[in-house]
Amino acid sequence: MVEHYPEAIRLHREFLRKFPTNALGHYHLGFAEGMTGDTSAELVEYQRAATLGLSRWDLFLNIGIALLEKSDLGAATEA
Repeated sequence: MVEHYPEAIRLHREFLRKFPTNALGHYHLGFAEGMTGDTSAELVEYQRAATLGLSRWDLFLNIGIALLEKSDLGAATEA
């Protein structure tokens, strides 16, 4: 299966312009951005998802992994 993350990013941004408080949309956008190597954008979207009330174990796992990739071991461990 071929993943089309740039297209997924575009579509999620379009969706979130209409539904900016959709926490799951922010989570999925963050995941797609992380898959393209944009860890900073990934973390921003994950934080938005958490702020909007998404509380899934994989959200916090992904936050920790992204922070570890940015060499922030303390914050990664806390996540």
